Amino acid sequence: MFSLIISVIAIALVIVLAGAALYYGGDGFNKGTVKGEVAKYKTEAAQIAGALVAYQVDQRGFVEHPNNQNPDGEFGWDDLVDGGYLTVIPSSFQNESTGEETIRWGVKDNLIILPGVADNVCLEANRVEGFPTDQAGVTSIDGTAHEIGETGEYVPLCSETLSSDVPCCYES
Repeated sequence: MFSLIISVIAIALVIVLAGAALYYGGDGFNKGTVKGEVAKYKTEAAQIAGALVAYQVDQRGFVEHPNNQNPDGEFGWDDLVDGGYLTVIPSSFQNESTGEETIRWGVKDNLIILPGVADNVCLEANRVEGFPTDQAGVTSIDGTAHEIGETGEYVPLCSETLSSDVPCCYES
């Protein structure tokens, strides 16, 4: 009888500990996922940057290729894959309704950009690089700030004057 009572108490303790781990650890698990996405995007951007530099060195600039997928024959993402600089373009996006795959990465003013990043990933990317997320701190970067939801956390607005050191901004 005594061992039955001890067994029931042990099972109840395990259930309570498992519940507490899920309740208190859930936020930690989510933060880990967000940090993983930040690391993934940073790695992909570095891969693309390296491929662009290698392509530019080998080709002596960005040259026209009449056989690439761009109708005007100018440089396109497929040139990096066709030339062996990348095996695939990272983080392509598949349209659920059409099934068509489009590349989300872009280059603007010598910056590699990825539009459509989740707000929490954008905040974490700025945190990881040591940029503030409070309104006063973000405003001090470029004079602009955009609140993410109602969290009290902010990211700078994308602008031509924003430093290229800021990893993530809000495109209005």
